Amino acid sequence: MNSKQKEWEFLPIWKALYPVAWTFLKLSFKYKNPLFFTNVNPSIETSGLFGESKIDILNKIPEAYKPRTLLIKEEWTVETCMDKILGTFPKFPIVAKPNIGERGFLVRILKNEGELINYLKRYKLDLIIQEFVDLPRELAIMYYHLPGEKEGHISSVCIKRFLSITGDGESSVLELMKYDERARKQIDRFKKEKMSLLDQVPKNGERIILEKVGNHCKGTTFLDGSHLINPMMLEQFNKSGQQMEGVCYGRFDLKYNNLEELNAGKNIRIIEFNGVGAEPAHIYDPEIPIAQKIKDYRDHIHQIAIIHKLQKQRGIRTSTLGELYRIYKNYIQKTTLSKIPNRKTEQYAFVDNH
Repeated sequence: MNSKQKEWEFLPIWKALYPVAWTFLKLSFKYKNPLFFTNVNPSIETSGLFGESKIDILNKIPEAYKPRTLLIKEEWTVETCMDKILGTFPKFPIVAKPNIGERGFLVRILKNEGELINYLKRYKLDLIIQEFVDLPRELAIMYYHLPGEKEGHISSVCIKRFLSITGDGESSVLELMKYDERARKQIDRFKKEKMSLLDQVPKNGERIILEKVGNHCKGTTFLDGSHLINPMMLEQFNKSGQQMEGVCYGRFDLKYNNLEELNAGKNIRIIEFNGVGAEPAHIYDPEIPIAQKIKDYRDHIHQIAIIHKLQKQRGIRTSTLGELYRIYKNYIQKTTLSKIPNRKTEQYAFVDNH
């Protein structure tokens, strides 16, 4: 792997994928509409580009695959939130995240009541609280089906390898992180969030998972899992996809136990579903050549355009610029940390975004 490929993985998305902009412009001219993508998933706001309610999407996922989930309203007192959360979740840890937000924004694993109270006091937002799903493996699977068709397609599978280190019996977690290129980027965050972990000295050969939130920005490695695609897996996603009314395209982020159970539809928990704003996450595999990454992403945009055309023929309209602007304003209000109540400084904003 050359240095350019290694650098690409950590570029801002607009810089990494700017060659795709030309494809988007050509399709916008072809369909005479720069918002052609917004009718692809008509039951999701903006089809899932940004600003969509996570709880509304989770409610579309079949119950058998959902973790226990609770919506907490911004206007509720901390006492009310605590009563509802502790009445719903019998044990910790639990996962908290904003109802609106992308790319791991403010996602936290909370290990006790004290951490939960601090989180509730710090972020006055509509929040989603979920049980922590302690299954060992995580995938991001891009699935789509054409409107009116029952058979769909899996176009991307990404294996998420959590950030970890292996002990030597002598070095602390902090020392081991300094020698790992990916872990080294997370040290400043860990000093603020997981200081007690850094002083531990793992046994020789002991593997420590440093971060169980499978987001790229938190150190997770994304790997191409296309070799896992098989007819049994597709059958499971056809079943799920057909139950999600008004949804034709998107990425399932899920945890599972092993491949045999995944293909049989057992021991699966879908943590999140993302619409047209989701990339085919396998492109972040460090070993995939940059040209192939760009090609794969362009292929996905073309597929979105095909679904748009079919939806238009069915009479499903796209969003207007006015509607998109209104949603964008609300999205910025909910995800700009300096605008969130109890958030006063850009210093805090930097800490939480990174």
